[in-house]
Amino acid sequence: LGGFTAIDMHGISPAVWKHAVQNWTAQSALDVGCGRGISTSWFYTHGLRVQCVEGSHDAIEKSMVPDKSLIVEHDFSRGPWWPGDTFDIAWSVEFLEHVNLQFHYNYVSALRKAAIIMVTSSRWGGWHHVEVHPDEWWIQKYEAYGFRYSEKLTKEIRMVAQKEHQDNIAFPPNGERLMAQHVYTSMK
Repeated sequence: LGGFTAIDMHGISPAVWKHAVQNWTAQSALDVGCGRGISTSWFYTHGLRVQCVEGSHDAIEKSMVPDKSLIVEHDFSRGPWWPGDTFDIAWSVEFLEHVNLQFHYNYVSALRKAAIIMVTSSRWGGWHHVEVHPDEWWIQKYEAYGFRYSEKLTKEIRMVAQKEHQDNIAFPPNGERLMAQHVYTSMK
């Protein structure tokens, strides 16, 4: 497992991150499938206790995370990984669809360490998209693992991302427009 995009504008949503901190009082975040660590870096620079896990050695080598000790390199196709701490939120964008069904339980072990999980899932093909399913499939799968789906929180967070997209805000590292498409279309 592993792979990353230099900066995936469709998965970046500072408005959603800020919302989780201000409205849900999140003080810690676990970033599962963190890529280069853009979201982890935001959480870190805004005072959250963070940890991220990534399967791509190349992504870790090019990580933007200021403190490299916060990054764990782990390939979930080789087994589970359990963070030592618990977290207020787990953030996982553009990750689920890259992990074959037989390995899901390996990352679910990490997600269980968070009070609220915020995940996206692709509804279309893409590079190494091996698990493409509608939201209902993912919701049933996660409920079978013991998680509880919240339609209220899902709608709330998607609306925050949709507004951010409509506001046409530029993202400082590259000056491109924030898209947050993965967040406003499929975050659960």
